[in-house]
Amino acid sequence: MTAPRLVILDPDLALGRTLIRVLREHGFEVVAIPDVTELEGAFADGPTELLLVDIVAAGADAAAGVARLRAAAPAPAPGLLLLSSRPPDADVYRVLEAGPQDFIVKPFRVHELVARVKAQLRARHEVKDEAAERELRTPANVMADVTTGLTAAEIFQLLVRRVAQGLRIPRCSIILAKPGDAQGTVVAAYEDPSIQSLPVDLTRYPELRRALDTGDVVHVEDVATDPLYEAVRVSWHADGLPVPLRSAIAIRFELRGEPAGVFFLRTTASDAPLDQRDVGFAREIVDAAVRTLERIAEAGAGERSGPPV
Repeated sequence: MTAPRLVILDPDLALGRTLIRVLREHGFEVVAIPDVTELEGAFADGPTELLLVDIVAAGADAAAGVARLRAAAPAPAPGLLLLSSRPPDADVYRVLEAGPQDFIVKPFRVHELVARVKAQLRARHEVKDEAAERELRTPANVMADVTTGLTAAEIFQLLVRRVAQGLRIPRCSIILAKPGDAQGTVVAAYEDPSIQSLPVDLTRYPELRRALDTGDVVHVEDVATDPLYEAVRVSWHADGLPVPLRSAIAIRFELRGEPAGVFFLRTTASDAPLDQRDVGFAREIVDAAVRTLERIAEAGAGERSGPPV
């Protein structure tokens, strides 16, 4: 079996040599280059599964720079893992939304880097059989690369991205709120990664209020006809707005035994409705996400178990 081929684009030659040694020890074929001008030659030497790119090397406009790098690769385009000495900004998140891509903040631990690389390679391997595909997208795999050493905003954004990708839905948010609250806070949204601390009027979201107040999983298969949305639909009609959603799932989560917020999953009119199978799968993923949050909280945001690369 041919080893997956990785290309590292990073001007830090010492780091490039370290990454070559580490990743080869884990069974990968690795090439490191310091400059974008050498990328075409690296691609010409063999099919590339994954491109690891330092943000600085991608250029001032990281989103456009990375797009150009990947467009230069022979089809199919390689996956992407961004390396950065700072948390990603909105431009970087626009890159990440496009497909099986991710980022990792320097300095990083060896096991974290290897986990991210393996996760990206898993995401690239399409499985035709739907049952087998569901098996691969287990909660453990979905949460595999959410680790300590990240900020709260990074963790929340990774979670909504993993949940949305695991269920293959276009919209997933985390709203922090408690039962009885009239207002919550959106701390992460898959559809708009720039959102990190957005107030939200819960009186306009009956599914969120019901999930928060009862603890039940709220599943709305058809937003256009479900009685739960009757008052909201009247408001939409008065404002001249079409019904923006097709279906929704709201799942309350708890941290340390106390209600903390809601995972809010939605599909639009162009998507298939969320069914009972999706509800069960969503509950499993959210449970795994909550266990991940609690594990990270217990470990401590600043604690590191090993030396950084």
